[in-house]
Amino acid sequence: MKGQVLHYDDKSGVGQISGDDGIRYNFTRADLKQLVPIGDGTEVDFDFEGKAAHDIYVVNDAARPAYDSGPKRYTGPVEPDRGLFEYFMRTFTANYANFKGRARRKEYWGFYLFYTIALIIIGIIVAAGAATADPVALEAGDLSSAPLVMIGFILGGIFILASLLPSLALLVRRLHDIGQSGWLVLIIVILGLIPYLGFLSSIAVIVIGVIDTKPEENKYGPPPKHVT
Repeated sequence: MKGQVLHYDDKSGVGQISGDDGIRYNFTRADLKQLVPIGDGTEVDFDFEGKAAHDIYVVNDAARPAYDSGPKRYTGPVEPDRGLFEYFMRTFTANYANFKGRARRKEYWGFYLFYTIALIIIGIIVAAGAATADPVALEAGDLSSAPLVMIGFILGGIFILASLLPSLALLVRRLHDIGQSGWLVLIIVILGLIPYLGFLSSIAVIVIGVIDTKPEENKYGPPPKHVT
C-alpha cells in the first residue's frame, strides 16, 4: 500500500503513516527498508499487519525533516565590489558610525591598509622634522625649532581620534559578517587595555579579518558578496 508520513521523530525512531485507505499505521525505524532521511509528507510504499506498517520503502523523498535543512546559501543581490581605497573612504563617510549590517574581508583590510599607510606618512613627517631640528631643543621638549614634528604629532592625533569610531563600527560589521555578535568588540577592547594581554586583542583583530563571509543571510542582513 502507498501512503504518506504524517510524523516521524528521528530521536525516538517512531512515526505514523496515513495510508491511501484512510487508516493511520504506526512504524519504527526498524521498519524502514532504506537508510534515507524521511520527514512529514514523505511518500512511502509499505506492507502492514493490523495498524502496524513494515517493509517501508520511500517513493518520494523530496520532503526532508528539519535536521536535514541547514542554512541556505544566499543567491540574491549583493552590493557591488569596490576597490580597497574606496572601502577605506566609505568607512570614513557613509559608514562612519554605522554599526549595522555586514562588512566583507576586503572592506576590512582595505581600511587597515590605508590606515597603516597614513600612519607611516605621518611618521615620515615626524622623522623628517626631527632630522632637521635642533637636537638639544628637541630633547628638552621644545618643538618650536621643529615645526614638522609638531605638525606630524597634531596630524597623528587628529587622525587616530577621527579613526576610532569608524574602526570600531567596521569591527562590529565584520563580526556580523562571520555570524558573531558585535558585542564581542567590548571583550577585544578590554583585552587591549590589560597589561600583558594586549597581544590577545591584536590576534583577535587579525583572526576576525581572516575568516571569510558566511554565505547565508543572517539577522544582520544579506552577505556583502557571493561566497563560492
